[in-house]
Formats: sequence, C-alpha cells, structure tokens
Amino acid sequence: MPKKTKFKHNAINQGDGLELLRYLPDNSVKLVFFDPQYEKVKQVLKRNYPLAFQPDEQINQFCREIARALKPSGFCLLWVNKTVLSTARVLSSPVKDCGFIGLVQAKYSGYGFLVEKSSGVCFFIAKQPANHKLFKNRGFGNVWAEDQLIVNKRNHPHQKPKGFINFKNAATTEKGNLIVDPCAGSFIVLEVCQETKREFLGCDLTYQATREFMSKGQKARQGLSQVCLDCWEFIA
Repeated sequence: MPKKTKFKHNAINQGDGLELLRYLPDNSVKLVFFDPQYEKVKQVLKRNYPLAFQPDEQINQFCREIARALKPSGFCLLWVNKTVLSTARVLSSPVKDCGFIGLVQAKYSGYGFLVEKSSGVCFFIAKQPANHKLFKNRGFGNVWAEDQLIVNKRNHPHQKPKGFINFKNAATTEKGNLIVDPCAGSFIVLEVCQETKREFLGCDLTYQATREFMSKGQKARQGLSQVCLDCWEFIA
C-alpha cells in the first residue's frame, strides 16, 4: 500500500524535500530536478534571503533518496554552485555511491551570452544501467543560452531558465510521467509540467518566507534603474 503523504501532486507544497523523497516508492520516478543550497546565503548573495543552507551530508542524503526513487536508467539534473566546482564536493561520493554516471555538463547563460557571473552549471546524470537512447534529443551541446529574468521579475533568487527546464523535460519524459523537484524554489518545474501534461511532485522548505522577502524587496526597488552586474539586482 502506498505511503500516506501531506504533499499534493501538481501543486505548490511547502515542506522538507527529504520527507517528500522518502515517501516515493523505489524505482518510480523518471526525472528529478535537484538544486541544493550549497553555501550559506550571506556567502554567495548580497541580500540575506531566507534560504535553508544544506550541509554536504544532507545533500548526500538527498542524492541517496533520489537514486532509490529513480527508475533504472532514470535521470537527475543536479544544479551545481560554481563555488564548489573546483572541490571534491560535487560528483564524488553522492553520485558514485548512488550508482549514477555523468552524461553531460551544461552551462546556461543569462541575457543570451556566456558571462561567468550570469551563468550557471548543472550536471545531467543517469542511474545505472545507462541507456543513452532514452535521451531523445541527441543534438544537445554543452552550452545553453537563454534570456534570464532580472531579480524584480523572479519568484525566487535562484530561479532557473524555463526553456532549459522544458528542453530537459521533453528530452527524457513522456506525457503522464512523474517529475520530482524536492527543492523547488520558484516552482518553475511545476509550471513546465502543467504546460506539457507531466505529473509533478515537489516542495520547498522556505517557499512562503522567500516569496514575502522578495515581495518586500521588489516594492523597495520600485523606481530604481541601475543594475549590479555581479548579481543582476537593482541598486540605484
């Protein structure tokens, strides 16, 4: 009998992503998006957003639960903080211990061009056994360029590019497949799933507090016109 859960499908849920993942049966999910908060907010952002820092052991726990819940040959898109790329924290124990293999490293860029401070990095990884034929668009390269929303139009400080999410979704899943996002942030994955008729299950621990914080900031920035090139926030 399936476990009972407070998390609703195809809806915005506030809650613990690990709790959500532990509800999922083994080998039940085709695609998972995972965007951990690698660093404390004050170390990487100029504003003190109410985001929950995730230490390495907690990130490892998420990876183990994701690997358990993914179907064989299923996919996980793991967003990576650029500050940890040169360390052993990424794609070491969390991935190797969970039976993942790396497929492709992709960068997405803000405002249509690749600038280090406005780009992001993710790893697209698969659960064993590998089956590259399940990735339906084999022409995808290592760089994705897409206009990125400026801060006052985002629902979350780490909101990801919708076109990129849509591409990965279409390349690895079919209508009716379950897509999971345990650290959903802006819930842009939910939006894509609704438009493409996929099932969505996801949550975010600080969703309401973050929305309220950003709403106050947007009101305070009204009338400002200069943008900081380090963080794309209005400053004057």
